[in-house]
Amino acid sequence: MTYAKVLPGSAGLVDLRHLRHFVALAETLHFHRAAERLHLAQPSLSRSIRSLEEELGMPLFLRNQREVRLTSAGAALLPEARLLLAHAARTRRLMQDIGRGDAGVLRIGFVGSTAITLLPRLLRSFRAAHPQVRLELQEMSSAAQTRALLAGQMDVALIRDMEAGPDIRQHSLLKERLLLLVPTGHALAQQAPVPFSLLADADIVLLRREVAPGSYDRIWANCLAHGLQPRILMEMADSNAVLSMVAAGLAVSFLFSSFAQAVRPGVTFLPLQDEMADSEVFLAWQEEIAQQSPALRSFIGLAQSAFPPAD
Repeated sequence: MTYAKVLPGSAGLVDLRHLRHFVALAETLHFHRAAERLHLAQPSLSRSIRSLEEELGMPLFLRNQREVRLTSAGAALLPEARLLLAHAARTRRLMQDIGRGDAGVLRIGFVGSTAITLLPRLLRSFRAAHPQVRLELQEMSSAAQTRALLAGQMDVALIRDMEAGPDIRQHSLLKERLLLLVPTGHALAQQAPVPFSLLADADIVLLRREVAPGSYDRIWANCLAHGLQPRILMEMADSNAVLSMVAAGLAVSFLFSSFAQAVRPGVTFLPLQDEMADSEVFLAWQEEIAQQSPALRSFIGLAQSAFPPAD
């Protein structure tokens, strides 16, 4: 193994083996003891030291029959050689850790609804097994995550209601229902499960279609199927804004059942009598990237074990 460190008088690369041999001899100042420490034959050690001196273009030791001493160049090289060897050892350990999935970076995208329970569950398990892997998390729409996966800007994604393309693998994590959100104390709370017909006169606030296209299309399709022209008060870019509008008593809305697991004062979640098709959350990744990343393969395996395919 070589290290691309240019030393004074060097023509280029210095072999790390020669540096290890140099440090052993510099610390013992005795060829026989240095060779024993290195588990090396003494003639091999002598050749290695000569090779290093030739590479550097200057003598590193003064030798005679009575003693071995460092030259001024050897004394100057010793601390630098120790630093280079320590850095090489750290680099080797880092590469070994990355190869085992115990180091490196894992870039994870997620839709906001998964941050309530699903994503924390996966992250807790992964962090316990791989504490040295740095996690980079980014909340994005499912469509944006798909683009990021294809562009190699994301390693793994938690997406909703997106079909896998030829370059993306998927594993189903869970299915969720859309629930109706009403202000606490709203009259509809007495009607649960709520039929769509009772929403004819309700002001509705929705997540924008580009944020949650699957749920947006389901809501409109079900309204039209029941002969309703929904009164959309506003469309929001963020689920927290939707919850705030409902808590303020301005409108009703729809969100996935995972949101019901987070306490939000002023908001009541109600089942719908006319249930819409379930929404499905997937783990998505590129197989080519997974083959190159032990950490990613570990994360995928953990998720598949925690959420096995339904029978």
